[in-house]
Amino acid sequence: MSSIPWEAISGISVATTAVLAVLLKMGSDKRRELERRLFSRKERLYLDFMDQVFKFALAKKQINKSELVRWKSYLMLIGSKEVMKAFQKWTVFAMDQQKHGLMVLKGFAELARAMRSDLGNPASGLSDKELLSLFITDLDKHPEIFR
Repeated sequence: MSSIPWEAISGISVATTAVLAVLLKMGSDKRRELERRLFSRKERLYLDFMDQVFKFALAKKQINKSELVRWKSYLMLIGSKEVMKAFQKWTVFAMDQQKHGLMVLKGFAELARAMRSDLGNPASGLSDKELLSLFITDLDKHPEIFR
């Protein structure tokens, strides 16, 4: 009977374990890099969106439909499920501000909360009023918004 070469088996298992560890590390590093790049793209998109909404609000104009289409395209690719849902809801309100009035503001607060959460900054402690007060300075004159 031949003896089992335990040293060879031990050496092969050590080498296999080392190769697997290196491959897992490489995969983990690549995943982290992809997540970092995705975060950066989301951050730029969300900042661009907020900037444009504030500009339209200050000019008291309705949001350009082509801008909405552009944002929807990006959100389909990189936005979280919660952001996409909140954006769709807000878009319905924003496209007919005369009909939906206050719902535009509430929908915007929900969208801002979803974007903050998607970027890792949960807004669970912030009310709609606190979020909206960042760009609407006379909210206290309109208590009907928060009923």
